[in-house]
Amino acid sequence: MTPPIAILGAGPSGLTLGRLLHLAGIDFVIFERDASEASAWGRGGSGTLDLHEGTGLLAIQEAGLLEEFKKKARYALYHPQMIRLSQ
Repeated sequence: MTPPIAILGAGPSGLTLGRLLHLAGIDFVIFERDASEASAWGRGGSGTLDLHEGTGLLAIQEAGLLEEFKKKARYALYHPQMIRLSQ
């Protein structure tokens, strides 16, 4: 039996890990300190996210989220060559 998995934080890393575990059929629970997105804004959160091709973007691709990420990534509008991974 797989021990229980707890993911602390529902930020980009926590949510991507949750997606990967879900795709692998592994149960998990995500714990988030803040009750809403507004809480993060109030304490100065939600800054810029820097994902590199061989690490963060690879995780996004493996989670099956790359195309959706490309649609929403602000820098992709100005620097499309920065996202080179393919599905």
